[in-house]
Amino acid sequence: MKVFISYAREQRQIATEVSAAVSVRGHDVFFDLSNLKAGKQYDVEIQQAIQGCDLFVFLISPASLTEGKYVLTELGFAMQKWKNPSGKVLPVMVQPTIISRVPPYLRAVTILYPQGNLPAEVSANVDALLKPEASIRAEALVPEKLLHERIAAYKELWELTKRLPKWPRATGVTYDNLHDLSTSLRGWYFTGGGGMFLSRTAHTAYAALQDSLTAILMEHSSGDIENGHYDAVRELCSALRTALARDVGSRT
Repeated sequence: MKVFISYAREQRQIATEVSAAVSVRGHDVFFDLSNLKAGKQYDVEIQQAIQGCDLFVFLISPASLTEGKYVLTELGFAMQKWKNPSGKVLPVMVQPTIISRVPPYLRAVTILYPQGNLPAEVSANVDALLKPEASIRAEALVPEKLLHERIAAYKELWELTKRLPKWPRATGVTYDNLHDLSTSLRGWYFTGGGGMFLSRTAHTAYAALQDSLTAILMEHSSGDIENGHYDAVRELCSALRTALARDVGSRT
């Protein structure tokens, strides 16, 4: 299978590692450092490579979403090839990026938020998309005892994600409050051990929330929260609670 890796030059090192990890799994990877031929028109060769690939991997970072970057041209080629990105495009968050800045086309599918070895997780997900018969199709039935433990752990997380209600809108919320929320979420995940109970879907929602909090706090460390940031975090909290509710079959 042919895989195209799209990345900003600032992520060249991690892109190189991803290319190697995907290649080891037997896929034919187009990676511009090794695939572009001298003397050929750059745009044409890139477009032809995307037209001929089976999967388009886009490494998300603030740099890759900067206006004028060629990586956005590559994304445009992918959008021309596939009107529906499902099963054909794998967005990977390689650096904290405010989710509202990610193009809707990429947000239309599940974004991968690696929590461990990034190249290994990307290559495993490439395999899952290109070799669905080898992927895990569904979570096994959760034993009753584990389900009760999951519900107990989820109750605490559910409360943490209620800090920014849609209505009535909370007043006096600051970026310090967002920092406290991120710290509490991290404590729940690691210190409290709640992370072990998250399903794959809930884990993705949790990672999306933490990643966006990190991206926002990198730009704003203090002061009253902007409305756009309030809404973005609230929506991600809501998405996480929806995933939690689906895991246990009802609202906790």
